[in-house]
Amino acid sequence: MSSNSAIKGELSKFDDMMGKATTKLSDETYQMAPDYIIISAGYQTTTAKIGVVSGKFTQIWKKSGNSYLIYHDEYEMN
Repeated sequence: MSSNSAIKGELSKFDDMMGKATTKLSDETYQMAPDYIIISAGYQTTTAKIGVVSGKFTQIWKKSGNSYLIYHDEYEMN
């Protein structure tokens, strides 16, 4: 199993555990360089099955051709 398949599998399990969810972002910051976008924010997710989950995240997107792909995704959950 590739690491991408393993990551997708774990995210799918987490989605099933949470159920339907809505997310609100706060304190968003965006930084852009010629080939990268860095996004940081806080989040609060209200889920159908496990209640409210909150934390913060940082994502780095790298330019690939005419689009951007996630290069790094880091988050913490309270």
